[in-house]
Amino acid sequence: MPTGFGYLESNREFRLHWVKRTIATLIDMLVVFTPITMVMFIMQPPNIELVAGLVTGFALFMYCGLFEWYFGQTLGKRLMHLRVITLDHYMSPKQTFIRSIAKMFWFFFLFIDVIIGLAIVGDDPRQRFSDTVAKTSVIAYEPVLGSIKKRAEPSKQYQLSVEERKAILAEAENK
Repeated sequence: MPTGFGYLESNREFRLHWVKRTIATLIDMLVVFTPITMVMFIMQPPNIELVAGLVTGFALFMYCGLFEWYFGQTLGKRLMHLRVITLDHYMSPKQTFIRSIAKMFWFFFLFIDVIIGLAIVGDDPRQRFSDTVAKTSVIAYEPVLGSIKKRAEPSKQYQLSVEERKAILAEAENK
């Protein structure tokens, strides 16, 4: 089974998926960082770079965690027609905050999270490392009349059957 890097080399749809995720993340950063940066420049706290980095990281973590838990997507993901799904049951706050931890230190760990996720051999190459830990994935969907009418399903190309997924989870629990 190839890694995500193998899919990046050979699969145009997979590359497009990661481009959409990158654009969605940049949109979310713009939404979160713009007002915080404006306030920081007005307030001029000491060590403004450090304070701004920590505050924006915490705000991005909270924004992504809350929106992905409640709506299944952030504004950036909605604009890019992406959605966060869980691989085993309903989406819990714990899962969304686990997958958002790397965003708290976005200036370093988010990139590392993506690289490790693409390097891991697994059944879903669309996952960052934190997605693997949280048992979540990001999928593309086609909007129905501008809104989501039913829950989007992962692409069959990257999806295991329910029986295969349960067997893998059972095997992992036995180790």
